[in-house]
Amino acid sequence: MYIKTPNTVKINQVYLINILGQIENSWNILNTNSSYEFKIPVNNVSNGVYIIRVETNKKSINKKVLVQH
Repeated sequence: MYIKTPNTVKINQVYLINILGQIENSWNILNTNSSYEFKIPVNNVSNGVYIIRVETNKKSINKKVLVQH
């Protein structure tokens, strides 16, 4: 699963949140070389519905995603 933003929008933090609202995992992207794109590793995540929360230098965005292996 990939997240990509325009060059003017830097990704600071990414959260993987389960349907109960619990944070399953989070990644701090701010101090990496590729803060405009990020691959979310879902190999070790159980199948199900999750919320991806992306915090950027402009705003925060929540998207519902379905993980199926």
